[in-house]
Amino acid sequence: MSFGQTQALIEYTAGNEERTLELILSAVCHSLVAWTDNPVQWIAVEQHGRSALQPHLDSLDAHRTVGWLSPAFPLLLTAERKATVQGTLSAVRGALRTCDAASYGLLRYLNAAPGLADRFAAYPQPEISVRLAPDWAELLPTRVQMLDDAFGAPRSPASQRAHLIDVVAALHNDRLRLRWLYSEQMHEHSTIARLAQHCREALQLLLANDAR
Repeated sequence: MSFGQTQALIEYTAGNEERTLELILSAVCHSLVAWTDNPVQWIAVEQHGRSALQPHLDSLDAHRTVGWLSPAFPLLLTAERKATVQGTLSAVRGALRTCDAASYGLLRYLNAAPGLADRFAAYPQPEISVRLAPDWAELLPTRVQMLDDAFGAPRSPASQRAHLIDVVAALHNDRLRLRWLYSEQMHEHSTIARLAQHCREALQLLLANDAR
């Protein structure tokens, strides 16, 4: 996205990660519905940092825990086939209000109830993921800079993908970038390029209308 559009996003969300997630998920979902003609989308969501977990961390001693503790959870989104992007945003907001990311992780990985872990493992996993990456400019020392282009392959060609398509949203050089990661064995570049363009247009519409 352009610098101006990114600034509009930052002003609208006021640094609130939940509002940023709503917009990006809505744009991705809107493009997926148009592509697949399926109003029901099953998406794996990963947020950055501990903010979503804070209500639980207040009662837990996590000071010796290393890592982001980023919440990750599956989200079932249902939108109308011919819905406007604002209609999709309303559906996404409703779905997120019913989801507790921290409770999902605690229930799936730390619950000792017999058979519960097997039930979670047997459930179909989302083929699409959306991840909010951190703003590295705020986290890295001033002498460290991110490269504009990837240096080498991001993963081993022999590795197994967890999802068919991964969408990674991040701020870089004051611009929002959405990276679409996929396997060339499963999807053609032109297909992903059209999907990414539709998503970009949906996000621009949201900023032009909802962010007023």
